Amino acid sequence: MRAPLSRVRNAGASVLRRGRIDNFNHNKNMGLDTSHGCWHGAYSAFNRWRIEIAKAAGLPPLDLMEGFWGSPRAESPPCGLPLSIKCAANMLKRATYEWSPKQPGEAESHRPHESLLSAFDFDPIRWDCLKPDPLHELLHHSDCEGEIPWESCEGIADSLERILPNLPDEDAGGHIGNWRDKTQQFINGLRLAAEQKENVEFH
Repeated sequence: MRAPLSRVRNAGASVLRRGRIDNFNHNKNMGLDTSHGCWHGAYSAFNRWRIEIAKAAGLPPLDLMEGFWGSPRAESPPCGLPLSIKCAANMLKRATYEWSPKQPGEAESHRPHESLLSAFDFDPIRWDCLKPDPLHELLHHSDCEGEIPWESCEGIADSLERILPNLPDEDAGGHIGNWRDKTQQFINGLRLAAEQKENVEFH
């Protein structure tokens, strides 16, 4: 259920994702592969695609959802928006202290960087607060392991097909291509898995 971004460390020695380190064979292609031809491509592309799917479905931004969001005050906030906010706050702190040193007795909370952190110091939106939709299972699934049960595949495919017209009919860049074509590919794979009564495997 942890998805957001991935990064390569030591030229293909390991992949760091949401605090997990997964070793991989350097001779193999890096990224997410699923069974039934649903997806092949970079982890980051998969998550960009899911962000766009959530948007097309009228859901809250995926970065704010349970499994993705974490307080930017944390020592190691999740990658994505929380980490970006923490970095911005640290830069703002250094800048403000350079031109306006803290005065004796001044509360730290009055500083601009603290205001920024406070504005984003909230709990993630829980999935069970939203109107149930089979799409949720795909959106908060792990980006590197696990399975989508074949019994869930038809419902997810139906939900993706319903929002297909809401997706941009344009190229999304690396490992995605056309938004609608990539989504149709996932739909086709889900329907194939449902027909064959086989789970969609993530690896």
